[in-house]
Amino acid sequence: MFVDGFGALRYATNTAFIALVYADFLGTADPLYARYHDFESDRSDYVLGANPVNHSYVCGFGVNPPINPHHRTAHGSWVNGGPTGVPTNNRHILYGGLVGGPTSQSDTAWADDRSNFQANEVATDFNAGLTGACSETLSGVWR
Repeated sequence: MFVDGFGALRYATNTAFIALVYADFLGTADPLYARYHDFESDRSDYVLGANPVNHSYVCGFGVNPPINPHHRTAHGSWVNGGPTGVPTNNRHILYGGLVGGPTSQSDTAWADDRSNFQANEVATDFNAGLTGACSETLSGVWR
């Protein structure tokens, strides 16, 4: 699912969360349940590493996760000038931070480049859908 190139994964994960809530509302007996449930599973799996480039978009999680999110504190620069420059790679891991993701509909368009804030920004609204989907999935397991 691709809506916009600035933080593309925020749209995918937030829509996936809504689909999962709706699937739970429908219940497993409804013929549309699987459609909405599977939509969420596909989006979450993609974000966590089941994608054409086989890497996670969540910092500190999975195979080949982002190491250079556009985040001043994770960068840990000792010089003035923002989240780019010295050092080359971030000094700290921003565990659980979901980066923006691909900037075009191409699955391979993403690069772990801190200066590309559209693809590597992290924000609470980026993480909200993924966190909600994970908690909704777990709440179903615990019922």
